[in-house]
Amino acid sequence: MKKYLAKSNPKETIQEHTDNLLKNYQLIKEIYPKINVKWDLLKYACIYHDLGKMNDKFQMKLERGVKIKGEIPHNILSLPFINYEYLEDEGYSEQEISLLFHAVAYHHDRVDDFSEEEIEEEIKLIQKLFEEFYYPPLEKFRFLDEMIESDFFMINDRIYEDEKEFYEYVMLKGLLNRLDYAASGYIDVEIQNDFLENSMGDLIKKWQENDKKAEWNELQKFMKKKHKK
Repeated sequence: MKKYLAKSNPKETIQEHTDNLLKNYQLIKEIYPKINVKWDLLKYACIYHDLGKMNDKFQMKLERGVKIKGEIPHNILSLPFINYEYLEDEGYSEQEISLLFHAVAYHHDRVDDFSEEEIEEEIKLIQKLFEEFYYPPLEKFRFLDEMIESDFFMINDRIYEDEKEFYEYVMLKGLLNRLDYAASGYIDVEIQNDFLENSMGDLIKKWQENDKKAEWNELQKFMKKKHKK
């Protein structure tokens, strides 16, 4: 199995970086299970988002530290990996699959004016590299199309017209970005708030040792009340 880099400092493979995203995905899902996001699509976005880094120009850039001319952004090259046929068979709608495509495509806003022919030529090169790529969470829906499926995404097309769809896109892309940044920084995306009540109680007691009238301000009282719900 050949390893492809996602980051160069420190060196980290695509698989390692994606594992960190999935760890944080599980963490934020456990802490905030009621977030209004399509959780399965977010998980797919985590798995797919950086697969386009599996291209020679990107890999040479990480190894040499020099930008290679004609490099197509990896967020665009990640799209042909999305197994829309599997998702359709699983009952996902065209709109939901389109949301996934757009979240992956714009998790970095790097979309230059490349022709379809240039993108398809790069995809053909990646297909050979993909044969040597192994990542267990991907195996159930392993796939690499020869082109970006236009039913779900077109270059420089954006989801703006339908308000509900745009909201779902913002939630999906926003959480993908948050998970990506946390994973890149090697930090937890969120910390369980199971310590605040005791810490606040200790703090107010300390204040009241010097001033018996010390009390929370109105905003603090409001937040304390909200936290109990």
